[in-house]
Amino acid sequence: MRMTLHPAEGRPATPWKNGKGVTREIAAFPLGATIDTFEWRVSIADVSAGGAFSNFPGIDRLLAALDGTIRLQIGGEAPVTLIPGNNPVAFAGDIPCRADIPDGAARDLNVMTRRGCFMSRMTLVEADGLFRFPENASAVILVALFDLSIRIAETVIALKPLDAVRFDPPLPGEARLHCDRSQAGRKGLYIIALFQERIAMRDQTS
Repeated sequence: MRMTLHPAEGRPATPWKNGKGVTREIAAFPLGATIDTFEWRVSIADVSAGGAFSNFPGIDRLLAALDGTIRLQIGGEAPVTLIPGNNPVAFAGDIPCRADIPDGAARDLNVMTRRGCFMSRMTLVEADGLFRFPENASAVILVALFDLSIRIAETVIALKPLDAVRFDPPLPGEARLHCDRSQAGRKGLYIIALFQERIAMRDQTS
């Protein structure tokens, strides 16, 4: 098992050029990749005002709300409202997109993959129970929404809010989540799986 902890505390913030938010990168591939060279990137953004998204040609995106309300207008489609606990929205980074922030501030979890290289899947699960790691993933990143622990065999990983842990192959088979009794039954962990696109397409057709 190859595991890397990415604590929320001390995570550097990169201000947006338009001054309407900041991004904190959790992890990216390959190591040291920039916003122009990454093949996948997972980050959290704090948004202070609505506006148009930056254009990312050749990039596919998954976006989930962590705090506040985000209303997305993607191309000519009907607006989509994101609130905490909802399923993420998938869209292409090269399609015009605008976000409105009716509450004045919001926080989102953002996954970006370069088309032709990687695909992603994001799932929100309850913080007390058993889950299996996705098969054939090139990397899996877990993001906690509140205090919880992850037990894998004899290893216990304690996570605080917005802490993340990355797993690289060989991946564990399964893990058990534990949380405070007051949080039992609540969805508190995002599972982000990154797949090499050629492997994902092979699995879909086999």
